[in-house]
Amino acid sequence: MTSQQIQKAITTSQYTLPVAIILSIVFWSVSLVLLPDFPEKEVSYPIWSKILEYCFPLWLDKVVCLILYFIIGYFLSVFNNQFGLTRMRIALSASLFFLFLSAWPGSYVLCAGDIATFTFLFSVYYLFESYQQYKSSGYLFHSALFTGIGSLFYPQLTYFIPVLIIGAYSFRSLNVRSFFALLIGWSVPYWFLFGYAFPT
Repeated sequence: MTSQQIQKAITTSQYTLPVAIILSIVFWSVSLVLLPDFPEKEVSYPIWSKILEYCFPLWLDKVVCLILYFIIGYFLSVFNNQFGLTRMRIALSASLFFLFLSAWPGSYVLCAGDIATFTFLFSVYYLFESYQQYKSSGYLFHSALFTGIGSLFYPQLTYFIPVLIIGAYSFRSLNVRSFFALLIGWSVPYWFLFGYAFPT
């Protein structure tokens, strides 16, 4: 077999994703035994620090993080197949996602960036759904809404609002109405936050 044939066999194999998931579970299980007191990062985000005060023990935190990564990996594979991001129906993107996360023990603890990644994944989904839609206001509203929800946990996610606007323009779904729907969608979580913060 040539190297191109081996590469194609690995990328199109139906066993690539299960092998990556099993390796990921093995690495995470070993980390629970070898690194039981893995140091948590210093948290400077106010909402996330409040959540961590009333959160789970560290072992349950790692399990929740693993489940969240499995959901993200599943949706990466589904989005690839649904929107035709690559020419073939492959699960290589999800497999590489799991393998890269397994190689870095710092990702085994749930952090604000994990929640932001999860919400931004849905934001990108709605952005792709708006592709060449004449009435794209609802899709862009939801796209920015999920970005706004994620930015409550990880404020730097707000920097992706211009990327969403450029993406909507590239997908030919941006008009004046959908632009303001996008801005309103991003601001809705902050309206709820300010509505809760100021009276209390």
